[in-house]
Amino acid sequence: MKKGVLALICTCLLIPSVSSATANMRDYIPAPPDTLLSMLYYNSVSADDVYRDGKKIGNVDLSQNLFLLREVYYTKIGSIVADPQFILPFGNAYLDGDRSDGIGDLILLCTFWVVNNPETKTYVGFTPYFYLPTGEYDENSAVNMGTNRYAFQAEVGFVKGWEVQTGHNLYLEVSPSVFFYGDNDDYQGNKELSQDPSFALETHLSYDLTSNLVVGLSYYGQWGGESEVDGSKISGSELDNHAIGAQLAYNFAPGWQFMLQYKRDIQVDYGVEAQVVQGRLFYAVDFNSLFD
Repeated sequence: MKKGVLALICTCLLIPSVSSATANMRDYIPAPPDTLLSMLYYNSVSADDVYRDGKKIGNVDLSQNLFLLREVYYTKIGSIVADPQFILPFGNAYLDGDRSDGIGDLILLCTFWVVNNPETKTYVGFTPYFYLPTGEYDENSAVNMGTNRYAFQAEVGFVKGWEVQTGHNLYLEVSPSVFFYGDNDDYQGNKELSQDPSFALETHLSYDLTSNLVVGLSYYGQWGGESEVDGSKISGSELDNHAIGAQLAYNFAPGWQFMLQYKRDIQVDYGVEAQVVQGRLFYAVDFNSLFD
């Protein structure tokens, strides 16, 4: 397979894949104001098959070891709870003999909860994401940690919970979003890579097995995002991709949680058919206690 095709697919799909790697069950349930949340993710990504226009066009040897450092601070802006935060990806990726190491694109975001009702277990939040082209990028490589373009994502999260029995809650979360992409004007020898807006939908269904153990099932969908190079549309590059996942989260000490997730593509119209194993460790602390 031509490396140009692989480079196009990997460049166009990197931003959505990084973003979805950071979205997990119960992310749209806010912590109390003045909580500082520190998280470290590890994602092991592997793929063998690549698709275009819904048809398999070849085999690839793709693997990625992606870490995400995420810092979140919960505060109040007037009567609204908000959580300014950043995500810094780093790691390495391998694709058919090419390798990329280093820092990925920095992501700045903040959720604003317009509905925050713990009594009825109802939450609605709006999250703008800003993707900054700070990552490692080599126009001659088929795989890169960075994308050499700006992007913006707008996401809304809806959460509704029910107490099935005392101490055992069931939560349904639905998060639609839209991505807007800037141009990469240094693609494969000073060509210009453009991409139409794409749309995504995530749903999570989670249940408290115990007060410290939560299990969940998830669905992920992506649509749109047709690409063009130097003004020429790339036939078959429109997304219609679907994935499912399962999660297990365990609170093993006060303020500490470990989560394990498995995610797998079940339908790919454009891109690589991948599977992801993710581990996440987080620590939550009252920010004011750090200065006591």
